[in-house]
Amino acid sequence: MLDVLNSCDTQYWFLLLLALSFLAATLLPLSSEASLTAALLCGYSPVLAVISSSAGNCLASLLNYYMGYYGGRPALLRIVRSTGGRWTFRYVRRYGSWALFATVLPVVGDPINVVAGFFRLPIRTFIMIVFISRVVRYIILAALFTCPYADCFTSIF
Repeated sequence: MLDVLNSCDTQYWFLLLLALSFLAATLLPLSSEASLTAALLCGYSPVLAVISSSAGNCLASLLNYYMGYYGGRPALLRIVRSTGGRWTFRYVRRYGSWALFATVLPVVGDPINVVAGFFRLPIRTFIMIVFISRVVRYIILAALFTCPYADCFTSIF
């Protein structure tokens, strides 16, 4: 398995990218942006990379929503134990569906999905805002790494 992660020569890279993006959108400390960037640096198709990352990330966001929806109080208690979790709870309670635009942010984005499910925010609104914002995030990231002036961006860092 480590050979697959260390090599760009795998035919299953899009499945690996989908799985890593899915796991990153749960409460696990992984980065889907780093996975997408690695795939792009290996020379894989930006379109397939964006689709794989978006699919994995959006499916995990939906899972988080339903964890809050069906998990109810026990799921919420796990989140509000931390200071960030309490902030997330108050943020979603105060802003409702508007809080979903913050789901693309690191650290607080995934708990917002769970709390949105707990508050039973409309699923259509959830899907529309969360899915579109995550896909746009990956498109922007892919564009930054595949544009003709990518050397300008990478030389800064």
